[in-house]
Amino acid sequence: MKKQEFFANIAGKVLALAAVVMVMGVALTSCSKDDDPQESKLGENQISVNAKVRDIKPTLHYYGNANDPSEFVFGFTTDEGYDELGTNRISGGISFDKELLGKAVDLKNPSLPQNTSMHFWIHANRAGLELSYMTFGDQVEIRYGDKQITDTSLLKSGSILVSHSQGKGYSVVLNLTMIDGTSIELKAFVKESDAIQRT
Repeated sequence: MKKQEFFANIAGKVLALAAVVMVMGVALTSCSKDDDPQESKLGENQISVNAKVRDIKPTLHYYGNANDPSEFVFGFTTDEGYDELGTNRISGGISFDKELLGKAVDLKNPSLPQNTSMHFWIHANRAGLELSYMTFGDQVEIRYGDKQITDTSLLKSGSILVSHSQGKGYSVVLNLTMIDGTSIELKAFVKESDAIQRT
């Protein structure tokens, strides 16, 4: 009888402990979700400038042999969207050497392979945004509004990744934040069959 009472008591404690652990697990999961940085809600072929999202129409041009291109130029634009304040159009592009495919470029501290280069630019008339970022190896030139510098002091953080999925297409992911708080985020995809050869 005492033995049965002992095991019943132990079983009750185990169940109580399991309930406590389960509740703590739910609470910790909830807290960790709250503490996690917000994931990007940007969809494919969209750009966000200062958290305002627009759809874009991407294009991709390449130079050289179709099976072994030497250079790429990715371009994008939004619809014109004219109003009394002028155009809402956002346009820009990224030109890069093939060696950068699949390699994330840290725009704050760039270190490209030798003799490779990348150029990113964006024009957003309504937002008054004019930005050009060029890098060759570890050398940088940034034009931002009326400023022109040869370092990354105007940039808080940023990265660009252009990747290629054989038989499918090319994807571009860009995240950029300037020290004045201006933020740019872009996600795009161009089908391999839509890429245009240039000579």
